[in-house]
Amino acid sequence: MVHSLVLLRHGESAWNKLNVFTGWVDVDLTDEGRLQAQRAGAALAAHGHGFDVVYTSVLRRAIHTMWLAVDAMDMMYVQDVKSWRLNERHYGALQGLNKAETAVKHGEAQVHIWRRSFDVQPPPLDAADPRHPSNDPRYSLSSADCPATESLKDCIHRCLPLWHETISPAITEGKSVLISAHGNSLRGIVKLLDAVSDKVWAVHRRCLSSAADHPSALLAVAAAHPDAAVAQKAFAAASDCRGNGGKEVEPASAEDGAEVRLRGKDICTTSAATIAAAAATAAIRVTALGGASTVDAELVAQMMTCACGVPITPVPFA
Repeated sequence: MVHSLVLLRHGESAWNKLNVFTGWVDVDLTDEGRLQAQRAGAALAAHGHGFDVVYTSVLRRAIHTMWLAVDAMDMMYVQDVKSWRLNERHYGALQGLNKAETAVKHGEAQVHIWRRSFDVQPPPLDAADPRHPSNDPRYSLSSADCPATESLKDCIHRCLPLWHETISPAITEGKSVLISAHGNSLRGIVKLLDAVSDKVWAVHRRCLSSAADHPSALLAVAAAHPDAAVAQKAFAAASDCRGNGGKEVEPASAEDGAEVRLRGKDICTTSAATIAAAAATAAIRVTALGGASTVDAELVAQMMTCACGVPITPVPFA
């Protein structure tokens, strides 16, 4: 029996464009975000995908992405299921604040901890705050389930009941499933599918999320030989992974040929998969550099191996 699961992150939202903490605030897509969703649907159709059921959050940027994607596939009739468990991570009192301005006010180090740590929560919303989920009619949640803030760990664990009770059984039955959701809720599903432990995931966030805090935490894409054409393919692969995380791609020299290093604030599984695909077709060696610690390097390599689907070599790098 063939099992099909596609994970689709919503298109650019109005607050993505403004660099504002969004979380559970129900902002819509930009024009570019709508085009991204349509292109995603067209790409899925072009590759022969069809779906029996679509799962999404209760936030309009994910819902509209789902609608636009299945419309581009001419499949508006497909059953859809909305659940708050697929919502983005709740950023607490940071929601609605500009990220750069918040860094100036609280310090870049503190904001980095709130954004990129695995188990640290941002400041919570007061229960009387209009933004608190208990004051939103779409949420009829128990006090235990109603978050005032969330760490990434909280967000991931919040998604699990929906996966185990609803989505996984649908896939097991042979249904083709599309999930249109958010970066952090989708990370939770990837973490579950790849059986990545909390320890490995935490190291991934710590070692790869910030070149400023971890200047040696680099994802290096090195040519397997000094052929300039292969080196150019490596550079193109790295450039293709720049995404929206403020990444910088720079060439560097190495004794065994040209080398490309990707410095990033958020080197995620999508970037890893893209680089791995290039590695498979262009004879490019992929190396996970996890800081001076051999243990860190091995944990990072394990995480990257899960994300890429190809073996990644651990190399400590001071």
